[in-house]
Amino acid sequence: MKIKCIALDLDGTVLDGRGELSQGNKEALEEAAARGIEVVVASGRSLHSLPEEITALLQIRYAITSNGAAVYDLKTGECLKKCYLTPESVERILRCTEGEPVVFEAFIDGKPYAQREYTEEPMRFGASSHAVSYIQRTRIPVEDMRAFLKEHETKLESIDIVVREKALKHQMWKMLEEKVENVYITSSVPQLLEISHLDSGKEKAAGFLLEYLGLKREELAAFGDGDNDSALLEFAGVGIAMANASETCREKADRLTLSNDEDGVAVGIRRIFSSGFDFYERAGIVCRSIPYGKAATYGQIALLCGKPGNARQVGYALNKGRLGEDIPAHRVVNSKGILSGAAAFDTFDMQKMLLQGEGVKVERTEDGWKIDLKKYGWKTTLEDAKRFRQIFEEKGI
Repeated sequence: MKIKCIALDLDGTVLDGRGELSQGNKEALEEAAARGIEVVVASGRSLHSLPEEITALLQIRYAITSNGAAVYDLKTGECLKKCYLTPESVERILRCTEGEPVVFEAFIDGKPYAQREYTEEPMRFGASSHAVSYIQRTRIPVEDMRAFLKEHETKLESIDIVVREKALKHQMWKMLEEKVENVYITSSVPQLLEISHLDSGKEKAAGFLLEYLGLKREELAAFGDGDNDSALLEFAGVGIAMANASETCREKADRLTLSNDEDGVAVGIRRIFSSGFDFYERAGIVCRSIPYGKAATYGQIALLCGKPGNARQVGYALNKGRLGEDIPAHRVVNSKGILSGAAAFDTFDMQKMLLQGEGVKVERTEDGWKIDLKKYGWKTTLEDAKRFRQIFEEKGI
């Protein structure tokens, strides 16, 4: 399926180590827009802390902000979706952090506020040196953030807890998950615990925006580098992690690109242009062609797609639902005829039952449920490969 929307994290992704948009990335975004692709910001930043060089781009109309707590139409200024923390959650967060060596940030109506001491000396609280100017330029200083949070407890898009010590951060994260209800907790940089309503998250906001635009998740490509991007990359039709991405983010991605200091976004976007990510659409077409009462192997599907080395990607795509709707996933087995796709079904034995329902004999072996590929395997020929190639060429994939 063709990519029609690209969601971009900012810091560590489309912005370089200096927090700037390179000429190479800018040109790639312009080219994407010229091809009719909707380019969307997907950031942990609040609306008013988005860099002007990003919001000034005519190619970018929509922005997912505050880790998905708010979605904006940058052209009209309209907020399309917003999630507020509940007053009960705010009170519990304050209670859980009482007496701890932490300070706070908060986002209200797209504006970022922070404890004055933090804005004056960010590095003392764990911020990196290159983030100092950004924090001091964007944050509105507040003398008493605890009192400020209580006063505005019904208007908070997000609360960031600034925690310098790594061990304390992990301890506090666990405690907040146990004691505070209806919250989404994530982290984009080492010193922050970022908390918003449970209905937040970049992936949920992206789902909302796709529906608003009349697009499907298979038509979305997403770029990111942080833990707060991992669910978005897993959700997208194609998730692309930067070379500088966190381990969690890399694990959830379909692909890796170069780092944010090497124009990794531009490289990834141009790879999309060259149809390098249309493999899923090809695989969906092949899978839908598997005859009733027959089964194909992962490797066989990859070969018919023109990518003989992509057998594992076929399995991943089936398990994650990346091939679109009406896919007969039960008709795909491994090279030995073993039913290895349990993750794609609601119950462990569903694949076996569906095959048996089509008259396929399934036997129990030491390696698991198995079919006889000689009897039930889909016998494809060179003519089939040529036919699929013609289909792919006609669809431009």
